[in-house]
Amino acid sequence: MQTGEKIGQFQAYLRDLWDKTIAMRAHGASAEEVAAKLDLTVHKKNYPEITGLGVDVRAVKRIYQLLESRENVRK
Repeated sequence: MQTGEKIGQFQAYLRDLWDKTIAMRAHGASAEEVAAKLDLTVHKKNYPEITGLGVDVRAVKRIYQLLESRENVRK
């Protein structure tokens, strides 16, 4: 596998994580709820450690922090 291909797969995973987190947050879900329910199993082929729903809550909390800082800048 080419390095560029690996980078593309990782970028796709991160984009999916970001987009799905934003969507769930918009519906009022807490970071903990998002982390427990997020479905990224579509990336299982490239990341076999993905065995079901859920991601590390620290990643979701960091996305929440970034979103909140963006919102505060716009105010």
